[in-house]
Amino acid sequence: MTGLPVVVKGVLRGDDAVRCRDAGAAAVWVSHHGGRQLDRAVSTARAVPSVRAAVGPGHQVYVDGECAAVSTC
Repeated sequence: MTGLPVVVKGVLRGDDAVRCRDAGAAAVWVSHHGGRQLDRAVSTARAVPSVRAAVGPGHQVYVDGECAAVSTC
């Protein structure tokens, strides 16, 4: 086993982010893996607020993709 921190990428829902945190992930990465090509994919800008609220301020949250405004990221 490695001592490196685990970061889980592809998290778009708050309940999934909580599961990752509770399983020991050091951070979650809000990403839709290029899902912007799919018309029904959740944007990262819409997903970030619920993920941040779910895991709390003490847990790291990264984001890639678009952000509508800095305040939403």
